[in-house]
Amino acid sequence: MRTQLGLHKEAISDCDKAIELAPDNAGAWLHRGILKGQLGLHKEAISDCDKAIELASDNASAWLHRGAAKGLLRQHKGVIADYDEVLRLQPENAEALLGRGIARTGLGQYEEAVADFDEALRLAPDHAGAWFNRGIAKGNLGRHKEAIADYDEALRLAPDHAGAWLQRGIAKGNLGRHEEAIADCDEALRLAPDHAGAWRTCGVAKVRLGRYGDAIADLDEALRLAPDDAGAWLQRGIAKQQLGRHGEAIADYDEALRLAPDHAGAWRTRGIAKAQLGEHKEAAADFDEAIRQTPDYARAWLNRGLTRVCLGQHEEAMADAQQALSLAQQQGNAELAEMAQGLLTDLEGTA
Repeated sequence: MRTQLGLHKEAISDCDKAIELAPDNAGAWLHRGILKGQLGLHKEAISDCDKAIELASDNASAWLHRGAAKGLLRQHKGVIADYDEVLRLQPENAEALLGRGIARTGLGQYEEAVADFDEALRLAPDHAGAWFNRGIAKGNLGRHKEAIADYDEALRLAPDHAGAWLQRGIAKGNLGRHEEAIADCDEALRLAPDHAGAWRTCGVAKVRLGRYGDAIADLDEALRLAPDDAGAWLQRGIAKQQLGRHGEAIADYDEALRLAPDHAGAWRTRGIAKAQLGEHKEAAADFDEAIRQTPDYARAWLNRGLTRVCLGQHEEAMADAQQALSLAQQQGNAELAEMAQGLLTDLEGTA
């Protein structure tokens, strides 16, 4: 009764007494662990589930709840091990399949995650969370159209699922459907107005559409809510750069690189902004770093080549242009290859 009334602390006290009277009562340990988990005491919940499993190792519920607590602590490998045990005991436990799929997604094991979600949906086809999480895994595999179909189904079942609106917007953005992405993000923000990721995604889509002023407003809000979001700093810098506000753009790139110093794209975009201000030596140094981090970054090679032209380093510029051309051809980027070839042709004409 106390649990039903939400009196978790009092219910835990009852479990304490039950355990004191019967320390081998696996059910009391498990029940207390569940209650602690509901209070956000996940480490203590795991400890109680450990004891429950020690006393009754064939209790699938104890393995299931311990896996759930580990999931909230992002202990993905431990989650998988616990759900493996649940599925050994109960092969058609949809919740265990869903939880294991989420953990596999967290470890970047996207194909295996999709397989788990497939099986979970076979058992529970009306589980909105399974559709949603399968969409995330497919999105990470670049299967954006399939991901959108999964989000569609998640939203049919749970139309107020802000995360599904946001993720569908991200998937549409990845397919270049930026107006639709904005519409989905708007709905996510209607449901969750303080969702920094939705503000950022809206801002990114507006950058892609050339709506730079609107994008900056959205990214301002994203950064107000999540000031450590390196991607939002980067995208705001891009929008400011497109408006000719190069100094402000560089300040945003500086912050992005403080938060994510291994972001090759941020080094490259900062280099472009510096070049546009005539700071060619500084720009070349940024392109150097972008290339050091990502040696097959064809655009960075081309940018450095153009900068070296401005520095009078024609032989080095030709080498960079040649490398950019080679990489662009390998990567099937015809537009970039044409630009690199054009720079080579111009340099050969001045040799």
